[in-house]
Amino acid sequence: MENPESAVREIEPSDREWVRCFLRAHFRSTTVVSRNVVHLADELPGFIGIYRGEPSALLTYCVMNGELEVVSLHAAIAGRGLGSRLLASARERARELRCRRLWLITTNDNAPAIGFYTRWRMHLTAVHRGAIAESRKLKPEISHFGVAGRPIEDEIEFELVLKGGRLPFVSPTASAAHWNSVPTKKRAPSPLCPQAVARRSHEGRSEPMTLMTKAEAEKLVRQASSVPRVPATTKAVQVALNGNTNRDTIVLLLRK
Repeated sequence: MENPESAVREIEPSDREWVRCFLRAHFRSTTVVSRNVVHLADELPGFIGIYRGEPSALLTYCVMNGELEVVSLHAAIAGRGLGSRLLASARERARELRCRRLWLITTNDNAPAIGFYTRWRMHLTAVHRGAIAESRKLKPEISHFGVAGRPIEDEIEFELVLKGGRLPFVSPTASAAHWNSVPTKKRAPSPLCPQAVARRSHEGRSEPMTLMTKAEAEKLVRQASSVPRVPATTKAVQVALNGNTNRDTIVLLLRK
């Protein structure tokens, strides 16, 4: 049963200073490291948990490769259902975006978080032993000891597999002239992640790449073969099915 004194809303531009202060207070900085990736959490989309009219909890997320990662999740007031309401909002957002899974990282010391995600029926998919030592190279302020004085050493990965999510595709939405610059089998991140957009910009692509359905990918291939201004050598666009995983991953092979 939901607590009538609590509510959830999306982060708005006017909330950014509060988000930065909240992250510094509970994560020691505005950066969060997961699986050796540095996230600028204060720039990410997310949700704020409100309790008795005051912002009291925060969830930020990043969407990439058809997956929604919960980058940060913390409730300053425990036992009021704020964490559950935030996670439910993230799950609904992942479904709206047709993501195939929602996932997150916690650490081996954080027994309350591990118990919370287990009660949520999230699956523990991996224990990345010793990963925090690598994370400290990117974020030195990560503590060596955490909940109940336990050493912080491992990353614990949880996931929720979502029905009806779309598969990850490499889908250039830039002009055909940009196609031959896309590395073979490189999966494109979602434009919802600011860091992903920045990486694309540094790689010399001015327009974002998005996720596609199989039908959309096949249509793209047909259109590519009919573009008159593109030299024949750039028209060798193929769709490959990767059968080495339990998902069919559609990859556009772009050959110069």
